[in-house]
Amino acid sequence: MFRKPVAVILVPTLSFGDATGTDVFGMREALQSAGYEVRIFADAAGAASEAKPARKAFSFLRRHRGLVIYHHGIQWESGTKLLDLVRGPLMIRDHNVTPSRFFEGINDDYSENTRRGLEQRRALASRSNVARYLPCSNFSASELTSFGANPALVTPLPPIHNIDRLINTDSDGETLKRWSQNPADILFVGRIAPNKGHRRLIRIAAIYRELFGESLRVRFVGPIADELRAWQQLLEEDAGKMGLRSQIDITGAVSVEELKAAYLTSRLFVSCSEHEGFCVPLVEASAMGLPILIGEQSAMVETMGDVAMTFGKTQDDAMATMIHRLLKSPVDRENVRREQQLSMERRFARKVLLDRFLEIVHQVGT
Repeated sequence: MFRKPVAVILVPTLSFGDATGTDVFGMREALQSAGYEVRIFADAAGAASEAKPARKAFSFLRRHRGLVIYHHGIQWESGTKLLDLVRGPLMIRDHNVTPSRFFEGINDDYSENTRRGLEQRRALASRSNVARYLPCSNFSASELTSFGANPALVTPLPPIHNIDRLINTDSDGETLKRWSQNPADILFVGRIAPNKGHRRLIRIAAIYRELFGESLRVRFVGPIADELRAWQQLLEEDAGKMGLRSQIDITGAVSVEELKAAYLTSRLFVSCSEHEGFCVPLVEASAMGLPILIGEQSAMVETMGDVAMTFGKTQDDAMATMIHRLLKSPVDRENVRREQQLSMERRFARKVLLDRFLEIVHQVGT
């Protein structure tokens, strides 16, 4: 028997460095600081060896009563079966699900998995034993309530990040040297996937050259799933057709030290993503001192708040013009950077998020 209150975290895949994994580890840290004995169960844990196999959660939940936090972001058949065994308070951490339409024609299996993930999300919204839903934004909260979740049980909580780790990490020396010799005008951080807006950024780079007679160096940093290699190929074909192949750098997955180098050798952060549940890289880029421009997507606009520099789907020329203005004016660039950084620090400081999470946990009880 445990002498401390027990908290169980269920997550399909756990890895260091991605937004979901960082959120999980942040929750564990907060719960342990509040005196909980925390157990993490995952189907796949990679280097996160302290997570137990999800199959062992079945016997654990039958034996122990306590708080359970279920992270949902992709389809997880075995995970949803675990929820029928929960005897204590159940919290659903909602990371949103990218709509399957983005993957149609790219990878049918991937599209089907996201479709099933959305079906599970709808089912979770109507479960009778949920004590609290924790979507990452008001955007996701509104979707949950439209699926049937009781609004009184829906409490938005931004993802718990660990940006201090990035700030305090030394950049990779070789990567810093290489990218310093060819710095990026525009940086985007996020997985290489059809919803992330890479194609629009390539088009904007082409428009920029037409308008101003200069080329932009664009760097895409983020992992590439094997199932989505066709999407990477499409991006490379786009760049080639527009005569930008040498200007578009797709790095693939990077270490935290390499990510630090990417931020230090870039001038602007631009996201044209078409679907996000929150978008942690916006907070990350702000903390690293990059001015941010975004496309008009609800969750990103919410994350940026009153310091958002937003451009709708038909405003590629306007975005290219603003990119030019900020690149050519250090004063304008500094003013935007400072306002955005102050706003992000005030709203999304890690301690603020940890304290808010524990406040919700105490409201729910054990």
